[in-house]
Amino acid sequence: MQATKMILTLVVLIEVSHLLQLQAALSAIKMKITLTRLFTFLLTITLLFSCSLDNKKSCTKVSIKNNMMQKNQPSKILWLKYGMTPPNEEELIIAARKLGFEYGGSLGCSLKSSTIDSINKNNKMVDSILTKTIGKEWRIKWEHIADSLFFLKNQRPQAPKKMANIPAGAFWIGGVDGGNWCLINNINTKAKTVNLRIYNDFNGKLLMNKNFKLNCNPDVGINWNNLKEQIDYFDGQLVYLSVLGADGNYCYFE
Repeated sequence: MQATKMILTLVVLIEVSHLLQLQAALSAIKMKITLTRLFTFLLTITLLFSCSLDNKKSCTKVSIKNNMMQKNQPSKILWLKYGMTPPNEEELIIAARKLGFEYGGSLGCSLKSSTIDSINKNNKMVDSILTKTIGKEWRIKWEHIADSLFFLKNQRPQAPKKMANIPAGAFWIGGVDGGNWCLINNINTKAKTVNLRIYNDFNGKLLMNKNFKLNCNPDVGINWNNLKEQIDYFDGQLVYLSVLGADGNYCYFE
């Protein structure tokens, strides 16, 4: 009789243990579901909040009211955009300047309908001007230049190791198929010339020491104070820049 009681007690304890394990498992499932819902909620809030922050940040950079193109002030050609910031926004700004207008960047998602109407009205005026000066497909051209710049920035290889005989101030220009070290000796903005020393990036040999003349019309996009950032590559004779002329061709030194 005593043995039977002990067996029944053991069976009850085992069943209670199974029930506790089952309850724990159900609690874990509920916790996972709760955490999943909480994560989804926080992610949604974060996206909305980041979009709002992006809007504030962009509006700090570009004042819609102050920079909106006015009928009596058509000298400033400014294209505006609202929505999420594109990954190539920096390149869109550079490409716009190459084509002779300004891009204010994305102004975010949370805008009033009146602000959106003002942006659309402004862009309609800008589109009319750029269609006359650049052509009907100016936006395609603009985005193509920006995409090319974005690709080059992310695909351009790192500069090779600088040889001992290459000056410390020399910088590397080139692409996946090789390049050269380049040193700016002197710039004459009035004559639109620059004295460059160009070195072989493999053995450090001086290839050219020459006064180059700018070939670019117009040359409004040339930044003489930071010419290093605009020199793109050397083809053996000409030094090309990452600046477009009015004819749609890249400017160069010859």
